[in-house]
Amino acid sequence: MAIQVKNSKLKSGLGSAPKREEPKITNLSKFPSDVLVSLSFKVPIEFRREYKQYALDKDKSMSDILKESFKAFRKNNL
Repeated sequence: MAIQVKNSKLKSGLGSAPKREEPKITNLSKFPSDVLVSLSFKVPIEFRREYKQYALDKDKSMSDILKESFKAFRKNNL
């Protein structure tokens, strides 16, 4: 025996996912400091191997090594 429901407010199907609130960033606005973006450039394969191994040996991310290296470079070359 089927139950009939009149004026049901239930929709069939899954519907759409809720909208995610993302900050609107234009080319005139500053990125929040916690947003990570890609930095892409090519290096010789042997440099990449040494760089990755160094990061592994120090138990740090490659990004952290790059940030520390750049900070030291700027400090010594002002």
